[in-house]
Amino acid sequence: MKANLMIRTISISIALALFIVEPVFAKKSRVQSPRASSAALTRTIQDFWTGLGNFDAEAMKQTVGWPVTLVEASANETKNPRSVTSPAEFDELIRSTHRPAGKSEYAGAKLSGHKVQMLSTTLAMVTFTAKLVKPTTEHKLSDFNSVAILRKEPAANTWKIIFMTVPN
Repeated sequence: MKANLMIRTISISIALALFIVEPVFAKKSRVQSPRASSAALTRTIQDFWTGLGNFDAEAMKQTVGWPVTLVEASANETKNPRSVTSPAEFDELIRSTHRPAGKSEYAGAKLSGHKVQMLSTTLAMVTFTAKLVKPTTEHKLSDFNSVAILRKEPAANTWKIIFMTVPN
């Protein structure tokens, strides 16, 4: 009788443990690992800079969330902070730069030294260095420290830039 009671108690304990613990593990498996999040974050930033280098507004718009703030920054000054609230407003910003179509001075920029700080599961800050392939007269320095803040879009499970510094 005692053995029967003990077997039932153990069986119930195991069943209860599986009932409680299984959903916890299932939930955790859906959460991106820090390494996966870091890769997705840096890929989004790289895609933005590729679009910037190709002066491709459509490519850049795929990487940003609305509203987005873009700030031109250097070691000496910060200028032209812009908060853009929609894709149409972004198109107008690109048109207002009066640059010819094709590659920009950011083409081929090498991004390195990414440091990711997760502020929450859906908000991250990434600092990195952007190195221009060929410094121009406008951009005498070839290395720029930059910061990006990205928000995770839950519906699409993608990271979108909501703040970015670019060289001025």
